Amino acid sequence: QQVGKVGSIPITVKQILDGRFSSLSDLAENVASGLSVGTRGMRLRDLAEICGASIGEVADAADELQMHRLVEVDRDRVSVIHDLFRRALYGRLGPGRAAVLHETVGRQKERAKGNMAAGELAIHYELAGIPTAAAEFGWIAGRRALSHGAVSEAAHFFELVTRNEQDERRRARASAHWATAMHLCRDMQKASLLLESAATKLRRVGLEGEARRLEIQRISALQETATLAVDDLVERLGAIKQEALASSDWEAVAHALDLELRMLQLDERLESALALFPEFRAVLRAGNPESRAIAYQGLAVGRLLDDPEQALVAAVQAVDLADKRSAGQRFTSMNRLLIVLLQ
Repeated sequence: QQVGKVGSIPITVKQILDGRFSSLSDLAENVASGLSVGTRGMRLRDLAEICGASIGEVADAADELQMHRLVEVDRDRVSVIHDLFRRALYGRLGPGRAAVLHETVGRQKERAKGNMAAGELAIHYELAGIPTAAAEFGWIAGRRALSHGAVSEAAHFFELVTRNEQDERRRARASAHWATAMHLCRDMQKASLLLESAATKLRRVGLEGEARRLEIQRISALQETATLAVDDLVERLGAIKQEALASSDWEAVAHALDLELRMLQLDERLESALALFPEFRAVLRAGNPESRAIAYQGLAVGRLLDDPEQALVAAVQAVDLADKRSAGQRFTSMNRLLIVLLQ
C-alpha cells in the first residue's frame, strides 16, 4: 500500500463504487475522501478536523459508509475495507482537493508522531505541493532506511528529496545518495547512469571531492556490467588518482587504488596488481586515518598474492583504523579480515 498511488483499478471495482456512492450523503463522501489519502485508517477526531464537522457527525457518516460496505469501524478508528477501494476513492479526487487533504493529514501526523513518521510525511508533503517540508522529512526517512539496510526504501526517499530539495548543493548531494543507494541495490545499469549524473551535479556546485568518489563507484558499476574493457577502466581510475593527488585527496586515491587492485586481480594480472603496492605505501605515509584504513583494506587482499602474513597484518590495521562513525567502513574492514582468515 502506497500513499498517493492509484494504479490500475478494475472496471468492476469502479462500477461497485459508483453504485455505493450514488446514495451517500455529502459528509459521508467527504469522510471517504479523507480516508483515501492514507493507508492505515484514521481516528474519528482527525476525520472531523478534515471534514470541518463534529465527531458525532463524522461517527454517523462512518456508520453510513459501513452500511454501504465501504469502510470498517473499530471503535474510534475508521478504515477503507480494501486497498483497491481506497485507491479507487483516491482516483476520484481532483488535484486541488487531493493536495489540501495531503497537507491536512500531513500536519496531523507531524503533530502526533513527528520524525517517527518521516517517510509518510515526506510523501504527504510532496503530494501537497510543499517541497521544503517534503525534502526535510525525505532526508530523515532516507538516512534512517539506509542505516537499517533498507536500501531500496532509501533510494525511494533520496529520489523524492532530489525532486523537492530547493538548495542546489543539497539537491546535488541528494542525487548522490540516490545513486549510491541504487548501487547498493545492485541495479548496476541504472546506478551507472545515476552516478554519472550525480557526479556532474556535484562538480557543478564545486563539490569535486564528493564527485570523485561517485566516479569511482561508477567505474565499479561499469566493471560489474562488463560495459568497458579493464584497460579503459584502469585508465579512468588513473585520471581520477591524478586529480585527487593534485588536491591531496588521499581518500579518493585510496578508493581508486583499492578498486584498481581488485579489478586487476579478477583479470588475473598479478604483476600489474603487485606494481600498485608502492602507491598504497604512499597513501599510508601521507594520508589521514580514513585513507590509511582504505589503503590497508586494499593491501589486505593484495598481499595475499605475495605474503599472507603481511595480508593479515594489513587486515588487522584496517579494522583498527576503521572510522568508528562509519558502519560501512567497519563492515568493509571486517569483511577483508574475514577474507584473509579464510584463505
